Amino acid sequence: MAGPILIVDDDITVRATMARILQDEGYTVVEAADGIDALAALDGLLPGLILLDMTLPRMDGRAFVAELERLGLRSRMPIVVVTADGRAQEKAVEVGADDYLLKPFEVEGLLDVVTRRQAR
Repeated sequence: MAGPILIVDDDITVRATMARILQDEGYTVVEAADGIDALAALDGLLPGLILLDMTLPRMDGRAFVAELERLGLRSRMPIVVVTADGRAQEKAVEVGADDYLLKPFEVEGLLDVVTRRQAR
């Protein structure tokens, strides 16, 4: 069984919506409002997937991924960039993410990307 899904998004409505959808499907979810909170959540946690907004306060998505690299954790955690930016795919490639999801998203789109990208 894969580890929990870490949702990193400063928009509490988006974060709560993703969490509710995923929990309803039986996934365990951990939430963080920015990169600093996400790093703290990783203490003792190996997520099966990280759903990462790129525009965050305190530590943005790019800096968070760079810190994962520095800590030697990046290769162990699939990352899906979740953004409203029309250049979502480009942003995902820039940080070496495994996939992307464009906001606003459909429930089916979220579940599809999670199913495809969650670590086994």
